[in-house]
Amino acid sequence: MRLTHQDVIRCVFLTASLGLFLFLAMGAPAQSHALEFFESTVFESGTDGYDSYRIPSIIKANDGTLLAFANGHTEGGGSLDTDLVLRRSYDNGQTWDALQVVWSNGENPASNACPVVDQSTGNIFLVSNHADASEADIRLGNGTRTYQVQSSTDTGATWTDPIRIDATDWLFPRWLAGGPNHGIQLEQGVNAGRLMITGNHSTGEGFDTNLAHVIYSDDHGATWNVGAVSGYNADIYVSETAVVERVDGSLYFTTRDQNGPSVGTRAYATSSDGGGSFDGPFQIDPTAIAPVCQGSILRYSSTLAGDPANRILQSYPFSSTDRENIMVRSSFDEGTTWNSGRIIYEGSSAYSDLVRTADSRIGLLYERDSYNAITFASFTTNWLDDSTSPRLYTSMRNADVANGTLFADYGGLDGQMMGAAAQAVDPVRGNVLQIDQGAENYVSFGDVLDPMNVSYTASFWFNISDTTAVQILASKGMNYGSGDAGWAALYSTDGNLYFRANFTDDDADESNNRIALKKAFSGGDFGTWHHMVVMIDQENGLIKAYLDGVGSGASGDLDGWATAYTGNTFTPGTVFEANERGGLYDELCLGGSKSTTAMNGFLDEFAVWARALSDAEVLALYQGTFVFPSDFLPGDANNDGVVDALDAQRLAENWLSGDATWNKGDFNGDLVVNDLDASILAANWGAGVEGSSVPEPGCVALLVGLLSMAIVRRVKSR
Repeated sequence: MRLTHQDVIRCVFLTASLGLFLFLAMGAPAQSHALEFFESTVFESGTDGYDSYRIPSIIKANDGTLLAFANGHTEGGGSLDTDLVLRRSYDNGQTWDALQVVWSNGENPASNACPVVDQSTGNIFLVSNHADASEADIRLGNGTRTYQVQSSTDTGATWTDPIRIDATDWLFPRWLAGGPNHGIQLEQGVNAGRLMITGNHSTGEGFDTNLAHVIYSDDHGATWNVGAVSGYNADIYVSETAVVERVDGSLYFTTRDQNGPSVGTRAYATSSDGGGSFDGPFQIDPTAIAPVCQGSILRYSSTLAGDPANRILQSYPFSSTDRENIMVRSSFDEGTTWNSGRIIYEGSSAYSDLVRTADSRIGLLYERDSYNAITFASFTTNWLDDSTSPRLYTSMRNADVANGTLFADYGGLDGQMMGAAAQAVDPVRGNVLQIDQGAENYVSFGDVLDPMNVSYTASFWFNISDTTAVQILASKGMNYGSGDAGWAALYSTDGNLYFRANFTDDDADESNNRIALKKAFSGGDFGTWHHMVVMIDQENGLIKAYLDGVGSGASGDLDGWATAYTGNTFTPGTVFEANERGGLYDELCLGGSKSTTAMNGFLDEFAVWARALSDAEVLALYQGTFVFPSDFLPGDANNDGVVDALDAQRLAENWLSGDATWNKGDFNGDLVVNDLDASILAANWGAGVEGSSVPEPGCVALLVGLLSMAIVRRVKSR
């Protein structure tokens, strides 16, 4: 095949451009490529002479060095032969130096690393537990478990031998466990400078005698004392406990409830005297959906330190039953409320610890994959907050039905027009989607939301043409008894507009697991555009519906809405059942579905949002003053928010495609994927990546290969 002059020029241009990218990438420092999110493996089973690693904790030294600790279970030594091990990172967690053993307790356990940094001296103290028997034997009274403390003056390079802390002897504990978590140093009030470690102990065989306690040092680690000790709690069996200092100087404690009778697995308490005592008993956090597992808490930012906002972070697995879906939540009001947070890893995951790195990122050291690895995840606050920002998960604006595709969602499952494609020009709203009951038109697409999202919103405009009983919005599983959870907005012949939600399926009496709201919708409304919003807000325990900007509550009569079913409630922490495909929606339908009657009328500006919108945002949507985020990032073919090698691969796979759409690489909308789209990709390479738009060298190499292949394919196709 012979190359034309134009082909040669094009190849030279692309090769030169990509060569420049490669030159810049090779010469750029590693930090310029800081991603919104990255992970590195710190400890892995079967390496460095240990069968497995568990119980992570992490701190940042004053010079920025990260110290990651774990329990190393020795090969052939069983659960008793456990060493305290450490790896350090000098580049904020991108790489880790060789493993070092901080202490080996012979054939007995040395575990539960609780490190704390004395900010005034830079010295690091490591409090841990040493034992001479298994946990089961110790709880039976056949063995002892003590606190020991070591210190380092060189950011963890060397450590002193352990010294026993005997301050807890007067508690007469059978079982004793520190953290496991990082400790803190108080910064405010008369107790400023105090080093603090949290723990728990029991005085009997069972977990029902578990109590929380604090140990602290006011003399830079020279001596240690017992502070707050919780009282007996018949409802909450406190266990592994962590603490954070609030901006008013008080302390907020979070603990694992070890199978106590209370509903819930995480509880909290406070202290107003620097950890000398608890203000009251621990209370269950009803918004925390978690299994019985350790969790971490961290002060990330403070207005007292000059930060623009106060933020406290909390991590634990997000599941009501299993150790999986490790998540991080944020509180901007000092622990009074917590947002829905974001899942860091959806697979098997358990213990964790949080740290703020020297480059102001969030670090999470966590167990994953059935305890086969301890991984360090690093991410920005922007990445963490992405799931709580008013981000579109999918949208249909001005109803483009070209090729039967209405919109592209973030999972790559495009919304499809079922039945004959229909588009109309409305004098009020411009291009709109026309739904014809006779043609069985409706819009359908697969799972959109991450199944771990606990709050979400759908909004759209609708115009119903006649009085036929129709379904406007539904998920496929809305037929009660199907076992799927979801919501639907319905129009009924009884003159009411219904919003109905089925929020769990584990009760034999399904009427107890649904709630419906209704609003009068008279015949005069036919042929008129109305704005509808349906919302699930698990953070605040609300199910809400809005018609033309006016909202409802979850029960009672509010703003013209009334409950259609009585006796139903929706409380914070309610778990929405996911169907077998892993999402809350299995084929979300607009304008009807294959199992119900389609509407006669029109639809416009359908959107699904990643969180519950506020009343003000809903009103702005109705009034047309809401600023929609950009649906697409130039060059981002797979809509993952980053222009990278995955988009280059998508472009190469669809080179000269006759079925050209945005998510197939047609970035300029000319219905063909060609070198113009490649130039858009190159011009926006690195968009969505924090720091620099220059790609990583490895990604550049892949881009060069993929585009070279694409160019060859183009030439051969002639």
